[in-house]
Amino acid sequence: MAHSACGFPVANTTGYALTIRQNDVAINPFNCRYLHFSACMPRHYSVNYVNDSLPEAPMRVTLSPYLNFDGQCRQALTLYHACFGGELKFQTVADSPPMPSGPDCAAALLHPQAIMHGHLVNQDFMIQGTDMSGPEGYRPGNDYGFGVSLDSEDSLRRCVEILAGGGTIAVPPGPTPWADLFAALTDRFGKIWYLNYFGSKSPQ
Repeated sequence: MAHSACGFPVANTTGYALTIRQNDVAINPFNCRYLHFSACMPRHYSVNYVNDSLPEAPMRVTLSPYLNFDGQCRQALTLYHACFGGELKFQTVADSPPMPSGPDCAAALLHPQAIMHGHLVNQDFMIQGTDMSGPEGYRPGNDYGFGVSLDSEDSLRRCVEILAGGGTIAVPPGPTPWADLFAALTDRFGKIWYLNYFGSKSPQ
């Protein structure tokens, strides 16, 4: 069994989150810190290492689903709007300024009414969507990604630098009709990320 610097066991535990800091150890069964070890605690803790040298204040981030459609983005988000209410907006290919395109968007760009970007926003959540698919075209499995709304341009650029390491950038950071700064990328694990700094174009 592995032990921390102070001799506390850090493996073969379950059901509790064990946080190991550089200068202290804390067990958090119910988000309570600095509880004493008890022999009756179950095994298999989840172990997280926290680096105290990192900034304490996290950036403000909103995470939302970003859905790819095969030409049905408008119909789908309209259905979700009928269910959940809120504000629904679309940006079509015809309404969008010319943008650099590769094989990832070529097919959809042939259809002026294809949705470049759509979003449904209410007070509790946001759903974003598009008819723009990846290089291999639309297929189940590449039809979703993580939409992340960030609080500054610097935060967005920092996330691009981190997430794109070992991955690929599909859309470099730049302005779009729906956001002051937008970027799209696939990380080294094959997960798709759509990063927005809405700024003056905030949907809320």
